[in-house]
This record gives sequence, C-alpha cells and structure tokens, in this order.
Amino acid sequence: MYEPCRPGYRFVLQRKGGGSFHITVQGREAHAGADPEKGVNAVVELAHQIVRINALNENDRGTTAQVTVVSGGDRVNIIPALAEASVDIRISIQEEKDRVSNFFNALGDQPFFKESRIRVQGRIDRPPMEAGKATQALWDLVRTAGKDLGLPMEPISTGGCSDGNYTSFCGTPTIDGMGIVGANTHRPDEYAELDSIGHMVLLTARACKAIADL
Repeated sequence: MYEPCRPGYRFVLQRKGGGSFHITVQGREAHAGADPEKGVNAVVELAHQIVRINALNENDRGTTAQVTVVSGGDRVNIIPALAEASVDIRISIQEEKDRVSNFFNALGDQPFFKESRIRVQGRIDRPPMEAGKATQALWDLVRTAGKDLGLPMEPISTGGCSDGNYTSFCGTPTIDGMGIVGANTHRPDEYAELDSIGHMVLLTARACKAIADL
C-alpha cells in the first residue's frame, strides 16, 4: 500500500482500525436566570457522557476514544436544549470492536438527567491491520530487497488507518508505507523527501521481482 513511508524508511506493518460515533443530546430550554429549574441542560448532560466516553480509553489494549468536536447552546441566558459531540475511535485488536460498540449502543439508555434524550449514530467500520505470519514473511522479503539498496528498513505500528486495513482483514499479506518518504500528515508543514522517490521505485521493483521468483 502506497501511503507515505515514514522518515528513516520506516514501513507500516500494523495499523489501528476504527470508526466514529456522533452523540446528540436533547434537553429542554428555559431562562438561565429566571427559571433554570424548568430546563434540562443538554450541555451538562453531554459533559457527563463525555466523561464516561473518556473511560473507554484502554492503553493496554491499544484502544482510544477521543471526543474531537463538541457544540451546544445558542445564547448565554438560555439553558441549552441541544448539544452534540463527535467521537473518534481506534482499536488495535478486533475483539475490542464488540466492547466499544456495546458501550455506545447502551449510551442512550443511561442519561444523567432522566428527562434527557440521547441519540447515538455511527459504528466501527474499519478493522485493525494486524501483522500475521504471512505479512511477516512478506516483510522479510521487502526488507531484504531494501537492504540490498542500502536502506535502513524498520517496521512500525501506527494509529492511522488506510485501505491496508481492509486487505489485511481479508487475509492478504500487507505492507503499508511503500510510498515516498514524508511526514506531518494533515498539517500545513506536511512534506515529502524527493530524494526518496528513486529509492522507493527501485524497492518496489526489486520486491516484485523477488515475489515473482518465489
């Protein structure tokens, strides 16, 4: 797969899978000064749910749950009736999909305020890319081709997703990061090392020849 190769010629053998969820909280408007007790604060409800979502993070399992976009409220003197949040989910092992999915499926039944209404949309739609024996065997072949070119080959794992997640999940040996060397993805200072173009073209050619000779 031709995502960028990482600086130092580091190639991706493992990627996290993941997906996203969108949380919508419906409360009830009221005057924030005169009648706050008549309202149901959707922002406060969402805040409690965000704390619960944050507890999904499991470093030992390689699972991350990051609330990344939040909105709510219209004016400072009105109890907000609507609040929303988007959550980015990443998993390192397929077994975590059920735990995380079950959590979000049950979220709507556990409001902090009994009159709140919580709607959850989304799913985990990208499986993790795991480095099985077949991928390790392919890596040995690619690494040998790279060493013949004098490249410092190194395998890494990353939290970013690519189409390699799907090919790996289907059982196809997958090495990602076979594109030109670069870094700082999705940032204004993203860059590519032009001197790496020739190296990566030669590496691909030699790896393909090695596969054909098997």
